[in-house]
Amino acid sequence: MARVSKIMSQYMKYVYNTMFSALLFMGTMVPLISPIQGDQREGHQSFIVLCFHNVDDDINSSFEKDTILVRKLTDQFQWLQQSGYTVVSMQDILDAQSGKKPLPDKAIMLTFDDGYKSFYQLVFPLLKAFHYSAILAVCGEWIDHPHMVDEKGIPYGEKYMTWAQIKEVSDSGLVEIGNHSYNLHHGGIANPEGNKEPLAVTVEYHGGESGGGYESVSTLKHRIRHDIEKNSEVIARHTGKRPRVMVWPYGRFGTLAMELAEEAGMPYNLRLSDAKKNNIHRLSEIYRDYYAEDAGLNHLIEAVNLWKKPQIKHIRSIRIDLDSIYDPDPAKVEKNLSDLLNRVHKYQITTVFLKGYVGDKVHGDAKEMYFPNRHLPMKADLMNRVTWQLHTRGGVQVYAWMPIIGYDFGREDLLVKSSIAGQGDGVDSRQYRRLSPFNHEAREKIKDIYEDLAIHVPIDGIAFQDDGVLTAFEDASSAGINAQVAAGFPASIQEIKSNPELFANWSRWKTDMLTNFTLELKRIMDKYHGNLMSTRSLFASIVLHPIQEECFSQNLDNFIKNYDFVTLMAMPRLEEAEEPYWWLKELVDKVSEHPEGLKKTLFELEAVNWNDNKKPISPYVIVRQMQNLQLNGALNFGYYPDNYMNNLPDAAIVREGLSTQSELFID
Repeated sequence: MARVSKIMSQYMKYVYNTMFSALLFMGTMVPLISPIQGDQREGHQSFIVLCFHNVDDDINSSFEKDTILVRKLTDQFQWLQQSGYTVVSMQDILDAQSGKKPLPDKAIMLTFDDGYKSFYQLVFPLLKAFHYSAILAVCGEWIDHPHMVDEKGIPYGEKYMTWAQIKEVSDSGLVEIGNHSYNLHHGGIANPEGNKEPLAVTVEYHGGESGGGYESVSTLKHRIRHDIEKNSEVIARHTGKRPRVMVWPYGRFGTLAMELAEEAGMPYNLRLSDAKKNNIHRLSEIYRDYYAEDAGLNHLIEAVNLWKKPQIKHIRSIRIDLDSIYDPDPAKVEKNLSDLLNRVHKYQITTVFLKGYVGDKVHGDAKEMYFPNRHLPMKADLMNRVTWQLHTRGGVQVYAWMPIIGYDFGREDLLVKSSIAGQGDGVDSRQYRRLSPFNHEAREKIKDIYEDLAIHVPIDGIAFQDDGVLTAFEDASSAGINAQVAAGFPASIQEIKSNPELFANWSRWKTDMLTNFTLELKRIMDKYHGNLMSTRSLFASIVLHPIQEECFSQNLDNFIKNYDFVTLMAMPRLEEAEEPYWWLKELVDKVSEHPEGLKKTLFELEAVNWNDNKKPISPYVIVRQMQNLQLNGALNFGYYPDNYMNNLPDAAIVREGLSTQSELFID
């Protein structure tokens, strides 16, 4: 990435110098187009949802870790009542949506998952005493088979309600029964190493060649559809009411699952998250604050305060190449993974960008993948396991670091072509070898790869690489020329460049097109996971000299609007800055001029000197740069590359600047 970025940086200077005189006379740029349009109907019709599980009167005797003491639950109910909060039902929310009756200003919905017997014994009496409503989510298999035992040997009948009790609470008018799946509330084998992952979002692995490999997407759909429909039927049979709310196990689902739930009569899907405000006009995904390990009144007060004023969560990140973990010897892979997890745990960071492909050493384009896919060789089926281990044992969010258009399918006719003088219509050797984003076949292949990634890897987000660029001389392929003509531009790139206003509009059109393509890729991935986070790498020189958008079709405001955050390549040595600290300050200052710029920008430092044979940079320098960024107002930062196998940079030193627990961490 950095090698090509260095070429990009040098190329920018070349283009900038040769075109500067023409750009001075450029007309006003067209307004920025954002493919994402926010809901304008927010108003005050908002509510927060709380998620509880088991309730007990003695925390030491409880068989579940997600247990709250009944006295603490009573304290929370009393606090809600005394503080002017109104507990609302799902019907109250639907009535507000239809305009029958507005929600109160302080609206909260209560949900209890799994159908524990304690709900009937302890919670139901409280609901009646306070006149509170709630959603109770039940799994049919656990109730249908009271003599079955869990992994601890406890019979289901000792843990969960009976159908008679469920009908009684449903008939009370206070409790709505939600579908929590019939038998999806457990893990399924997700990779050759045997990791178990949430079954509703996992393509199950059935073994090697003789075992059948991975199940198909059609089988996954059939499995989910059959399960949730079965649970709805059994709930209706015992209560007389079909559920209209789908409470997904572990809060994990994507648009595919949402569509299946809606087909089964459940258009309202509940997931898990930190405290997050919901709006009555967006009920297909409802966020719930998760209570675990005997959370008390302080947790509720904190959640409500976050609802009033969402907390800015700072990001601390590193980038990891799966190449460094892979080895033909499985034992060495496990050793490498263990070393990485130890380093991540020591760092106490928030985020890992995990490279999911093998890049060509000359051109940087992707040649092999670390997950099953339809179009490129798979070097090893490794990304699922590493992602899951980082997430569950490392405690970090994992973003798949992937190219946008930088893929090697062995097809010259699919590549971006340049109109630079002396190159004819050939491929620019100074860039990534990129597929033309205007070529239908190329786009479909890329979309397939992203879908395969989402199917096979339980990622939290997608990190789009810096290869998504089109220079001032691109795309001169036949597909590119046809697309620009269809958009109302002349067929000749030289003719476009001779007209400053036309050139500016053409450049912005390409910027928007590339962004829209990444958003399309994200929507494909959301089908399997839903609400994936997103970031995209941006060259620092474009922030310092915005006029260079015309050179590479990148724009900070565009990125801020369309991604959850921007990964800004804040690498002073790569950019040959004479005064690195002043250069970083200028970069932060420029970002701060943009609305939400600092909030949504991650400054990614360099851990090696790319201009000096990748010589490691002193960890003390890296820490000082992190401190410099913070003192100048930066909120999010990280570094690349991380060489954990050789402890480069030194984790004990860099942790003091990188960790969210460090003394340098400024809130």
